[in-house]
Amino acid sequence: MAAGLDEVRFALGATESFNRRNQNASVEESLEAGARIVARAQEDGIVATVVISAATHRLTAGYFVCDDLGAHHLIGVAQPVTVYSVLRDSGAPSRLDVVPLRGFTPLIGREAELALLRERWSHVQEGEGQVILLSGDAGIGKSRLVQALKDHAAQTAHTLLECRC
Repeated sequence: MAAGLDEVRFALGATESFNRRNQNASVEESLEAGARIVARAQEDGIVATVVISAATHRLTAGYFVCDDLGAHHLIGVAQPVTVYSVLRDSGAPSRLDVVPLRGFTPLIGREAELALLRERWSHVQEGEGQVILLSGDAGIGKSRLVQALKDHAAQTAHTLLECRC
């Protein structure tokens, strides 16, 4: 029973981007699409697994190790749908550990902040202790800014102690 719920939950996630594009799509249609993916997987002898669409695979890249099951014809769907079997968790402890696999977004408009961080790093290299508090609303690029500093610091020998909260 739990495997079936996981399959539907992940399949539902796969259709969220579809629903955003297609305002006429309903939750029932999303659940039906998920059920079709699960039914097809069972027909192919794939049991006790989570099966996701290509859309969900793109959204979750790096978080899970998946097996490409290829394109499948689903009942009620005109075009073949590529599906993936989720084999296991990738072991990435956070979204920041997944980003290198997907690529970082460009750091735009943060020249002053990055210059300040680099200046503080130069003080550290001269033996002066530094503390920086980086705060702000979710999604404004705090983690990306820290990653830019880590990339800069990687050019010199140092010990990194990293904490996240």
